[in-house]
Amino acid sequence: MTIIAPNTKITPEYIDKNIILCCGEDANELIDSFKNLSFEGTKVHEYRCYQFWKYLNFSLIWTGIGTGTLEPLIWEILFNPTIKSKVNKIILIGTAGKLPNSSKKLGDVYIIDQAYLGATAVDDDSIKQPLTPNFLVKCDFSTASIVSTDFFYGFSERVLSGNYPNQTQRLIQAVNQYFYTTDLVDMEVAQFYHFCNLFDPEKSLNYIAIKGAANTIGNAEEQIENSSIVIQNAIERAIALL
Repeated sequence: MTIIAPNTKITPEYIDKNIILCCGEDANELIDSFKNLSFEGTKVHEYRCYQFWKYLNFSLIWTGIGTGTLEPLIWEILFNPTIKSKVNKIILIGTAGKLPNSSKKLGDVYIIDQAYLGATAVDDDSIKQPLTPNFLVKCDFSTASIVSTDFFYGFSERVLSGNYPNQTQRLIQAVNQYFYTTDLVDMEVAQFYHFCNLFDPEKSLNYIAIKGAANTIGNAEEQIENSSIVIQNAIERAIALL
């Protein structure tokens, strides 16, 4: 029986046992970062908002920001038995924002050992938090906590001051709970951990996220200076875990 993947059109030949996944970064800058580290790959597939490259011992998948890109992708990987049987590890990499009370340094990258849902499409009181990775390889890298949201501009002090137009109760609650207690903020890690756990009932998949702060919250211009540094550092960490 042919299994259709209408969102990605993914087929087994596009996938290696090791996957590096990147969401929301600039695709050209991402590929340049791999080249700067002497990794040359071949683009093998593109459909809608998903792009796939093959490297020597891993596949690279690039897509957009947030829950809406992750849910179709993780589903279409893990609910196709032929594809799922090939996949051993998925490592999510990318940039994040540094929250006000965080001691983490711009440019450095961290294993995300605790992830919280902070006003996302999958928020539900029944979900046990923090969400955590499932990775059997020993990691000696520094760790950080993160809150993941679907509000790029909303998860900010604008909510605390009442200056954000879309003041949903979930968003207000999330900002009040995590803005000053968590290291980083992004738009994917918690959902990534949630979907990998939920869509893999056998718990055979290894998954983990590596993120670093490209800017402090409220200083978006810092991203221009730091994004490529974070991405290259995250790639090096990810390669070490393959």
